[in-house]
Amino acid sequence: MFCENCGHSYHNTKFCGNCGSPVGVKRLLSTGTPPSEGPLKFNEYLEKLESQQRKDETFGSIQKQKSSERISSCIKKPKKDETVQINVGIAEYDGIKLKIKRGSLLPVECKQNDTHVAVKDLAVDKVLAHNKDLRDYGELNWVLLYPDFDFVLNIPGTQEPFSVEKYKKSIGRPYSRTHLYLCKMQDYLRANDIDDDVEEEPITRKDDAKAIERIDEPQFNESDSNLSDNDLEILQLAGLAGSADQEVATECENINAMPEVIPVDLEEDVHVEHVFSAENVVEGGTSHEITSNDNTMETEILVIHRSNVKCDLLNYFSNDTLLHKVVSVKMVDARGTVERGEGIGVVKDVLSLFWNDVYNSFMLGEDERVPYIRHDVTRDKWQAVARVFAKGFTQLGYFPIRLSKVFLSSCLFGEDSVTEDMYLESFLKYISKTEADLIERVLSNSVGTDDEDVLDFLSAFECKRLVTRDNFREVIIEIAHKELVQKPRYACDCWMEVLSPLRSLILSKDALFQIYSALHPTAPKICKLLIADPKNPAESESFSHLKRWIKGLDANGLAKFLRISTGSDVILCEAITVSFTLLSGTSRRPIFHTCGPVIELPATYNDFCDFREEWCSIMANNDIEMSIV
Repeated sequence: MFCENCGHSYHNTKFCGNCGSPVGVKRLLSTGTPPSEGPLKFNEYLEKLESQQRKDETFGSIQKQKSSERISSCIKKPKKDETVQINVGIAEYDGIKLKIKRGSLLPVECKQNDTHVAVKDLAVDKVLAHNKDLRDYGELNWVLLYPDFDFVLNIPGTQEPFSVEKYKKSIGRPYSRTHLYLCKMQDYLRANDIDDDVEEEPITRKDDAKAIERIDEPQFNESDSNLSDNDLEILQLAGLAGSADQEVATECENINAMPEVIPVDLEEDVHVEHVFSAENVVEGGTSHEITSNDNTMETEILVIHRSNVKCDLLNYFSNDTLLHKVVSVKMVDARGTVERGEGIGVVKDVLSLFWNDVYNSFMLGEDERVPYIRHDVTRDKWQAVARVFAKGFTQLGYFPIRLSKVFLSSCLFGEDSVTEDMYLESFLKYISKTEADLIERVLSNSVGTDDEDVLDFLSAFECKRLVTRDNFREVIIEIAHKELVQKPRYACDCWMEVLSPLRSLILSKDALFQIYSALHPTAPKICKLLIADPKNPAESESFSHLKRWIKGLDANGLAKFLRISTGSDVILCEAITVSFTLLSGTSRRPIFHTCGPVIELPATYNDFCDFREEWCSIMANNDIEMSIV
């Protein structure tokens, strides 16, 4: 017999000789078999051992299963391609560089693993759905840009292809703060100077009444261009680059052929009409009509983008070809649509916009300005500016009256023609009104030369002399000579050759000053230009409101009023005719025709406050379109 605990054999004993367990006690406790029945047989022991092993195996398998389940629950499973939400805005070209359009960010839902192509398609759909102006463009080419305006192709700093999840990890921001931007392909190319070598073929026509049949698209070949491989890759992704014989679409695609009869839209706040006509300017104290031999000279149409007037004109006037042609203009608005207005008023409007841009970006000064020498403005650009000056004056009589008289006199008649009084007068207009008032008080002995403000002023202009009351005027004239003649001398040299033909029209300094005086807008001059024939008290009151409102305008307001009503921000007309309408309610508005010029003035204003509110709102609108032909 065998021990139930250790399996050792024993013979007729009460205790196991091997483990010392009492024989029969455990048997009774575990099996319920009384000791009197005797110990287990060997077969019984084997069966019991097998049963116990089966129980152990079952417990072990269950234990392994539970352990594997616990381990698998701790292991991270690969995430599905979840839908996330990022933000996409719009980037626009302002004529100098790309800028983010404020308030343009929109949420876009996309997949984590979406590429730049899928994200761009979703973003374009979302942006077009919320921008009616962009939908009016029709078919456009878009590029997707990072916030630094780099092209979205790879993850920044790597060669890894773009995906939403990878870009989110690279910038370390949540999806809700992940921003991308859409930009029109043409804006992106121009901002990066990729299409500098692509010249728009100018459109010519001999009859101004003839409609534009087409605008040729510039060709852009990979074989003969000097673009980098990266630039060509961008063009290929946008669908703009092809074989050597494939034409590339440009903004000209958005310029539709103009119909022969254009319907007149009278729902806009401001309308302008244009017809070619000669204008008068003052020369040598007499009225002189400037003509350009319009009957014999060829007419050339320039396509100018309203948001990029300066750069477009400088490109067109990069040589003197246009000086021997009659220039007409077709304006393209910010939406890429050709404006309906055409004729001389559009040309005057373009010149006004051009010189305002030049004053701000190429010149220094306040009421009078002089060219500022910059490393990125070369001789070619300064001569192009001078050609625009010469063409505007010879064809239309337009004159940039904010140019310093001293600077322009030195260009036309030489530095010796400038007197001390001219230096002092121009310098007081060159500096700010506060500084000019300070200088006048010192000259009138109201303030001493040791005053702190006077010393700060002299220090700002790098004065090297000891200033006293006796030599103060002399020092100011020397500073004026440095600022108005010496510093812009390079620009003067560039202009002299181009402007030399104007000496046959502007014979002397006195003639030059008369031009400044005649074209400078003032409230009394403009009020004298207004001609009206009111038929009833309501019309008389409206006309009185108009003159009262004009008298309250500052210099900038007067220039803006002239530009709206005549197309030019200087006085180039002999009269402005005022007629009256009975428009009222939401349709009430003044209508301007620059061909006359004529103002259609509503005679339905309740009082002057009602008049002023409406007209100040019109003046505050910077987006003026020529919409009547």
